[in-house]
Amino acid sequence: MVFYKSVSLLSKLRSRAVQQPSVRNSVRWLQVQTSSDLDLHSQLKELIPEQQERLKKLKSEHGKVQLGNITVDMVLGGMRGMTGLLWETSLLDPDEGIRFRSLSIPECQKLLPAAKPGGEPLPEGLLWLLLTGKVPTKEQVDALSKELRSRATVPDHVYKTIDALPITAHPMTQFATGVMALQVQSEFQKAYEKGIHKSKYWEPTYEDSLSLIAQVPIVAAYVYRRMYKKGEVIPMDDSLDYGANFAQMLGFNDPAMLELMRLYVTIHSDHEGGNVSAHTGHLVASALSDPYLSFAAALNGLAGPLHGLANQEVLLWIKSVVEEVGENVSKDTLKDYVWKTLNSGKVVPGFGHGVLRKTDPRYTCQREFALKHLPEDPLFKLVSNLYEVVPPILLELGKVKNPWPNVDAHSGVLLNYYGLTEARYYTVLFGVSRSIGICAQVQQPSVRNSVRWLQVQTSSDLDLHSQLKELIPEQQERLKKLKSEHGKVQLGNITVDMVLGGMRGMTGLLWETSLLDPDEGIRFRSLSIPECQKLLPAAKPGGEPLPEGLLWLLLTGKVPTKEQVDALSKELRSRATVPDHVYKTIDALPITAHPMTQFATGVMALQVQSEFQKAYEKGIHKSKYWEPTYEDSLSLIAQVPIVAAYVYRRMYKKGEVIPMDDSLDYGANFAQMLGFNDPAMLELMRLYVTIHSDHEGGNVSAHTGHLVASALSDPYLSFAAALNGLAGPLHGLANQEVLLWIKSVVEEVGENVSKDTLKDYVWKTLNSGKVVPGFGHGVLRKTDPRYTCQREFALKHLPEDPLFKLVSNLYEVVPPILLELGKVKNPWPNVDAHSGVLLNYYGLTEARYYTVLFGVSRSIGICAQLIWDRALGLPLERPKSVTMEWLENHCKKA
Repeated sequence: MVFYKSVSLLSKLRSRAVQQPSVRNSVRWLQVQTSSDLDLHSQLKELIPEQQERLKKLKSEHGKVQLGNITVDMVLGGMRGMTGLLWETSLLDPDEGIRFRSLSIPECQKLLPAAKPGGEPLPEGLLWLLLTGKVPTKEQVDALSKELRSRATVPDHVYKTIDALPITAHPMTQFATGVMALQVQSEFQKAYEKGIHKSKYWEPTYEDSLSLIAQVPIVAAYVYRRMYKKGEVIPMDDSLDYGANFAQMLGFNDPAMLELMRLYVTIHSDHEGGNVSAHTGHLVASALSDPYLSFAAALNGLAGPLHGLANQEVLLWIKSVVEEVGENVSKDTLKDYVWKTLNSGKVVPGFGHGVLRKTDPRYTCQREFALKHLPEDPLFKLVSNLYEVVPPILLELGKVKNPWPNVDAHSGVLLNYYGLTEARYYTVLFGVSRSIGICAQVQQPSVRNSVRWLQVQTSSDLDLHSQLKELIPEQQERLKKLKSEHGKVQLGNITVDMVLGGMRGMTGLLWETSLLDPDEGIRFRSLSIPECQKLLPAAKPGGEPLPEGLLWLLLTGKVPTKEQVDALSKELRSRATVPDHVYKTIDALPITAHPMTQFATGVMALQVQSEFQKAYEKGIHKSKYWEPTYEDSLSLIAQVPIVAAYVYRRMYKKGEVIPMDDSLDYGANFAQMLGFNDPAMLELMRLYVTIHSDHEGGNVSAHTGHLVASALSDPYLSFAAALNGLAGPLHGLANQEVLLWIKSVVEEVGENVSKDTLKDYVWKTLNSGKVVPGFGHGVLRKTDPRYTCQREFALKHLPEDPLFKLVSNLYEVVPPILLELGKVKNPWPNVDAHSGVLLNYYGLTEARYYTVLFGVSRSIGICAQLIWDRALGLPLERPKSVTMEWLENHCKKA
């Protein structure tokens, strides 16, 4: 797997980065485009080879150059201050603000083509700039605008999927679900499944990205008209550009509103790579998930109150000022209101920024727009007064580095003025805009020392919630002490190789529930897999551990009694009710949609019932965030097997659904809802779910869930985003590919193949440029203990199975060959090398579905950590991203 990942990751990094040339150090990137070629695709095809060489040179000459140190504060502080991402399309300077390919917002307003002289820049021009690094001509922008309109067709099933949701669902839930439904048409997924060479990955990614950018305004407008305008849809106008078309599909035709939308989309499109939505899109795409899955996951991060919901909160707060003290309020009265807000423990939304140290230039350009178009608007005047009143107060408090207004301080007031008053919808506008920046970039390519965690549970209390309530205060104090006493302790250095290599080797996340040791494998709260098999309660003596027991262990750090596991199992069954609209949402998708697309769409539909979202909107105090997170998490864990089983029965068993059995535990119930009743298969499912549940926090799915949740997105949104990362071929699809490869061996050379013939087949596979799936791991340096426990299961239950014997022979044949190649650190089998063969033996032969099983399992680990994220008050994750130019300049100085 390491070999597989290392080669594919390198190509992926190249194919992403090559489309993100720098600007400042090359005359080429600063010139205004003069080429007569109007085709963006051909422009990229020309640029890619030279940028591939540039990245290759940067890695080979400067890979070991240090960029800074990692401290405990950074790990506990959401990676803030940590340089960890390559993001070529934009760079955020703390003093100057955002630069798109080195151009500031005023420079973009001056240089990018507009719809009319002196008008705002067209978003299509910014897309061209982000992809090519060149300022386009008006003719090139017009050609791109025409191409986007030609791609702006949305299949009927997308509307049906949205319509299946309650109309009261949050606009972002409806929007992201619509994007998930679009995934059915992904050209990248089709090309990958056909075996496209990695050097060509960028081409179907380009196709998906341009289609996605073209389609999202239509989907977003549909959501708006459905929710607020009685479902009266307005079609696209072929005579209008991207921003203007979006405005008119929403129902606004004032020429100034069309200009505002052009400006809005342009300035919100990209903001380097460290913010939650951009980082999520990049992270999910790094597993080779297609642009639709990557962008849908990014939207779930954007939906978080600490990220994209801020502009909504600004307008609502400003309206609360008007309601309480009036529109024409004096500055002294305004000061009193601001102090009242701050003294109540709340914040004044729209002020401050995690990176910027001066007024956000996106605020400034919107202020200039307002001065030009609505200078007498009372709310605009109020915002102007806040600009003078708030910063001195925040400076006086001394708790912020930047007291100046950010982009959100103005956008809501402008939209409100032109009639778009539905503040709850504003984040969807942000999402449409962000599609440009994310798609442009996506193209480029311990617990052991604590006795507490080791003790066996002896309490008679069967209630998991009360257990957590007891544990949380002491763990909060533990975290506080760690930060205050050791925050500046260095954990290692960041090198250029780490930034270019997907953060590999970089210590950056706090993940309490499990720790992955390179030599020993995964430890759940310090317990190894063999120890969990020995200590956790089972359904029968000597049986496999019950997943409910692992959930208890991950949440409390204690080994539960059988009575506690039974009580938790009963509680999960009581929560296992799935609303009808979830099934309708899944049924709206084509039955041919990938099982993971259907599963993740079902999870998105569950989001409507989020207790966390309801509590947040009612103003719950942050010290209580963990409680509704706990409610959502346990409900989600209880519901996902039902949703997953529904997808399986819909796709493969003529839609004949099997209800839950109240007498069975979690793993066994999942197996029987799929349609399997062999006692050994029930045992296998218990083992499968347990060992796949958690694998520390650095893998794509776990990190995505944590990242999205750091913006205070609820567990449903966070887990749905995680599933989109798990769906990537470099992550959760591996067990599917192992079984398919093993079956290809059988088809070509037979089941009872000699080891010599098997060696020849392995060499043939490698020499063709492919990999042998199921071997190697990004962290482990020995045989994966998850492989070992499955091998022991097979030896016990199916020792004579021909495919098991083949897997056993591969265990002997493949590692020496990979060692001979000398390109991998770990040639030993991982968890995926065995699971497919076991499932296949018991009749679950549909390999394309296997990742859904992985997803159900992973709900336990991700949700357990999310509860602790909220209980410990872990912050918004926000690492620093840099461009290749920044790295090159840094290395020259170094």
